Amino acid sequence: VREWIAASEGSFLMHGIAIMYARARLPQSTPNRSEVWVEMNKVMSPNMHNSLDWLENHLASIHSSNGKYLVGDHLTAADINMLFSIQLIYDRRLGLEGTDKEWEHVEQWRREMEAEESYRKCVEKTGFKLGGTL
Repeated sequence: VREWIAASEGSFLMHGIAIMYARARLPQSTPNRSEVWVEMNKVMSPNMHNSLDWLENHLASIHSSNGKYLVGDHLTAADINMLFSIQLIYDRRLGLEGTDKEWEHVEQWRREMEAEESYRKCVEKTGFKLGGTL
């Protein structure tokens, strides 16, 4: 569980936040800003893709044995931490711009975690929703 928490924060979020802040902090006055961003994104996205590939391979193995969770047979902090990271990455398209690549098992796992009763109750109670401008 600890390894997955560390991965969700130390790999997925770290790569995502770097992209998010680079995007947000690139001055509007930058000449050819959109072209500059495309080039920056090309340089930063491979780290995110590598992390998503790693998660995809793990989840493919889990799903092939009819499993559902990152660790064991029940929801753990590993799933909760990783879910937030994946939600942020997909919501903000962090490292996903300019690629047609899909991570089917990651997307399936995300839907499964968001369908968990405890997750739905938490969202209902707190009103949690990602979104924003960064």
